[in-house]
Amino acid sequence: MQFLSRLQASHGHVASQLTVLYRLTIICSLVLLVAGCGNPSGRQPISGRITFKGKPLDQGRIRFEPIAASHMSGAMIVDGNYVIPGKKGIPPGKYRVEISSGDLQAERKPSSDPYASPPPPPERIPAKYNTKSELIFESTEDGPFEFNVDIP
Repeated sequence: MQFLSRLQASHGHVASQLTVLYRLTIICSLVLLVAGCGNPSGRQPISGRITFKGKPLDQGRIRFEPIAASHMSGAMIVDGNYVIPGKKGIPPGKYRVEISSGDLQAERKPSSDPYASPPPPPERIPAKYNTKSELIFESTEDGPFEFNVDIP
């Protein structure tokens, strides 16, 4: 009987040590996970608001094309807002920005080829904001991380 008591006490002590070891392992794993969540690529998140004729742009696309860097990035615009998370963001540098939005209400001429894709909708954003964009955005490691545009 005494042997069983010592065995149970010993087992309780081992179980206690394993519980402490288990907890330390979890804590160390979480610390490493959080420490590893940095952005080693140097890319920065960016977000903003795009308005068109005084209202949030209902749909479209924004693209950041590097002037002297090599990482292009972009995002969909929905209800005037866009977000590019850090993993897909832009490294510090200068960027030419293009904004496009097809006029989904415009009538499009159907193709005579039944297997052809329909033609894209006509662009409603002026060329100086997309194909001939004059918009420049410069980001540093400290920001800015927001770029808003009002298109008349």
